[in-house]
Amino acid sequence: MEASANFRYHIPVEDIPDEGLCLSYDDAPGLLAGIIDGPDPGRVLRVNACLNRVDDFIYVKGSIDVMMNLTCDRCLKIYPFEVKAPFAYLLVPGSAEKEGFDAANRADAEVLTYNGKEAPIGDILKEQILLQIPMRHVCNEECKGMCPGCGADLNDELCRCKKDMDNGPFSVLRGLKA
Repeated sequence: MEASANFRYHIPVEDIPDEGLCLSYDDAPGLLAGIIDGPDPGRVLRVNACLNRVDDFIYVKGSIDVMMNLTCDRCLKIYPFEVKAPFAYLLVPGSAEKEGFDAANRADAEVLTYNGKEAPIGDILKEQILLQIPMRHVCNEECKGMCPGCGADLNDELCRCKKDMDNGPFSVLRGLKA
């Protein structure tokens, strides 16, 4: 097992020995760039990946642990979100796909094509992070959000709107009977 201090986005195929290559990173600078916007996107806490090569095929298995900062869609507050994800990929050179490699028979790993020269570890990790982020960012399910009128955070304060509900545009409907 090789413990590496400097994260490598791409691993050259010739750097993977016959017995395989296991990498461990405590940080992956720049990995969250483009995934999370803002001054403090968070940080990658841990990456473990083992690469085994048979000819030009590379089997990659590992896990990623990330603590990121997301913005709540309801109240716009920044909250921490942790991603812990295992992954397994079979990297197939682009030429093998043209030669009729059948990716459908590989149920234990995602199949990706690569250029045949470098294993795109950074792309795999980014994909895993993106797959774990929820579509709707909500700091908690009880979040009340913000008032659309006055902008008050309804989790912390009451609405400051000065609307007179009796004289609103739909007040005429109160007199209608079914």
